[in-house]
Amino acid sequence: LPAPDAVSRQGGAGGMSLKVLQLSDVHLDSQFRSPKLRFTEDKRKQRRVEIRQSLENAFLAAQERNVELVLIPGDLWDSEVVDASTVVFLGELFRRFPIPVFISPGNHDYFSSNSPYDPAYLDKLGLRRWPESVHVFSREEFTSVPVPGRADASITGQCFRQNVRTDQRLLISGGISKPATPISVLMFHGSRIGYEAGKDFITAPFADGELLILEFSYAALGHYHSFSTIEDPYKMIRGSYAGSLIGLGLGEAGRHGAQILEITPTGVPQNGIERLILDNRQVFSISVDITGLESFEQITNRILSEFEKRAVDRQDIVYLQVQGQIAHGLELDFSDRPFEKCCWHLSLDVTVSPDYDLTQLSQGDSVEARFIREMQQHIDAGADEAYRDALYYGLDALKHKKLLNRGAHS
Repeated sequence: LPAPDAVSRQGGAGGMSLKVLQLSDVHLDSQFRSPKLRFTEDKRKQRRVEIRQSLENAFLAAQERNVELVLIPGDLWDSEVVDASTVVFLGELFRRFPIPVFISPGNHDYFSSNSPYDPAYLDKLGLRRWPESVHVFSREEFTSVPVPGRADASITGQCFRQNVRTDQRLLISGGISKPATPISVLMFHGSRIGYEAGKDFITAPFADGELLILEFSYAALGHYHSFSTIEDPYKMIRGSYAGSLIGLGLGEAGRHGAQILEITPTGVPQNGIERLILDNRQVFSISVDITGLESFEQITNRILSEFEKRAVDRQDIVYLQVQGQIAHGLELDFSDRPFEKCCWHLSLDVTVSPDYDLTQLSQGDSVEARFIREMQQHIDAGADEAYRDALYYGLDALKHKKLLNRGAHS
């Protein structure tokens, strides 16, 4: 790659630059049906409203900072079926903020004849077409268009046509032609190889080197839901994921929002990215081991201490897993949970077992010993997890003459 010159490094301070808002993975109309977070329908509705509010706030920030255009590299909505009110909302938003918008549809919001991206489909529904300020890339092949009012800048993008797994290497399949404009921006929805360990669903994978060798000034990327950048050997940022607009699921810790960039011909300087935090809530996954604690008060205090250490706020979303071994006879009653008041939403899973010495208790010919050996055979043979629960509940019944409350799932 050619070394950036001094003027390019200066960006908006004195050199040629393009100021853009980049956002992606908005997932409008998301159902928020995480099996672990377990939102109520009211909270799912509220989060859908908060997506819209965050999107509107992103455009407000763009207007206040005199942004020249908006880049949306995919997953603007969650699936092909989009509520009509969402389509109307987007149209009104684009008309209210007449900033040029470029959209490269991804695997969730793919372009089809039943997509709001298709003007003919809007006509069929009797909905108003989006303004001319919005450009949607409608071909699977990369095409380039000029930036309105900027003869020195261009946007190159493409779209998905279906939501399926694809191992197509977009950047090395040929057909990508870098425009001659000094500032050339590439945008697409795809999986950066090595970005997320163990990722088993690959959508249009690419390697950093495949992107850098194309020598576009910058690449606006969508698909992964956390912020990351791709740098060249000169520490110029040549591509980045803005991440999802809000935290959508359990694995999306940290702050979420969008970003404003100053793109120069040779990339974005390190100080050329402004992160916009648009989601007031954070998602936390917290695991607390209660082994060795002798009272419910100690358990509560340990949980509260972990919340404080992680800086959980009253507006946050928490998945809490309580695990470990508990003392003989200790009952867990989480019906009155003081730590629930520390956050907006709490989802609780309790996976504990009594600290029975199974080796010692299984000796001899008592009812307890025979019961333990019988259940252990099923467990060792790979039986369902219910057998392990049944073992401890059975011992509770035999020892205490009742089933102790071992926890909750709520």
